Amino acid sequence: MRSTELKAAMITAFLFMILMRLVWMDMRSYVIVYPPENHRSVADGAACQKESWARPSETSGRPNWGNSLLYRNMLKQACRSGVFSEGSFVRYNQGFLIITVLACMIFARIVTRSWIIALLVGLALFSRGRLIASSGQISGDHMIMFGLSLWAMFMAHWIRSGSRIILACIFLSVLWLMELEFGFVFLALVPLIYALVVRSKRVRERPPVQDPILFWPRVQAFMALQNFTIASPEQPTGGIFRPLAQTYAIPLREEPIFKRFMKDYGIVSGVLLGLLLFFAAWKGYWGLRVVWQMAKLSLWGQLWAMPVDRDIILSGISILLAVGISSFVLPALRGLNLSIVLGIILSTLGTLLIDHIYLPAEATGFWLAPQVLLWWEPLILALGVLGFYHGLIILVNQIWKRLKKETVAN
Repeated sequence: MRSTELKAAMITAFLFMILMRLVWMDMRSYVIVYPPENHRSVADGAACQKESWARPSETSGRPNWGNSLLYRNMLKQACRSGVFSEGSFVRYNQGFLIITVLACMIFARIVTRSWIIALLVGLALFSRGRLIASSGQISGDHMIMFGLSLWAMFMAHWIRSGSRIILACIFLSVLWLMELEFGFVFLALVPLIYALVVRSKRVRERPPVQDPILFWPRVQAFMALQNFTIASPEQPTGGIFRPLAQTYAIPLREEPIFKRFMKDYGIVSGVLLGLLLFFAAWKGYWGLRVVWQMAKLSLWGQLWAMPVDRDIILSGISILLAVGISSFVLPALRGLNLSIVLGIILSTLGTLLIDHIYLPAEATGFWLAPQVLLWWEPLILALGVLGFYHGLIILVNQIWKRLKKETVAN
């Protein structure tokens, strides 16, 4: 069988399995859950009143997706004949889950240049029972998952291309997330931190990965791999459909390129900060009672780690291995992994600060600590698949080099 025929057969098989999971997702029944962040806006019918959806609802004292205009508009769209329809809301959740998985597949395709791996990522995510079951929650979690997957997709593209348009798209995704949860505003720092790290002396002095031997050429072509140690020189920037030879890290070390990046970053950051202040003032968050009790941090940490299970642990190990072992065929994977890890840390810090600024220590029912990892779950699992793929490439290449040396020696 030719490689093209085998590749077509694998793509067809993955598409069929994804279709079967979509059918199962559509036919299964869901347990409807109302998190406390809804503030009774659904139960008392306020969500379906024409004059109420655009106003900030009564809150527990903490800004969150329950106050978001995006979420309240979604509630409004789920109303049928003036009555909230749980089935319609579940349909919207399913739609957001599908486009979230699609965004994760695209960012996997950007990193690996392989549609087979992208489809494998989609199959893994659609096989995640907890993700499918979460469609029964009347909450803004799926909107946040979608925003995070967009952010990751744009980050992966920007690392591979350095496109100024994609940099603006990163901030648009942060704006979406910020309107749902203020703590995500810190994600705007990730491109800046990435640029500063790749320009640091330690990274500059790190020797490039030199591995001219790449395993069996037929397998290399089948997996769409390219040895970037012999790639053409870097251009200043790429485009939406024209990535750089390696990553944007090398052009950023040039002073003119870095200055232009800082100018673009400063403009979009100023716009984002202005919108943040506008949202805070318009929604009346300045008038909320500020508590600031940094108490029971251990309990907050336990709630944050509550969603961790075997799959997340294995994905975390895979991510750490991909960060620790340099890749010569997936040059954007390490920067993307570090960006996602940094994003998780910054969003955790933002959620922690807002929880303790606006809520008393005993208001654990309104803490969003258990939701943080659930928001990032699709990306963690997707990066786990990519990390396993990266480890498999490194292992096979080492075996191939050893066999080739033994053949030459004999």
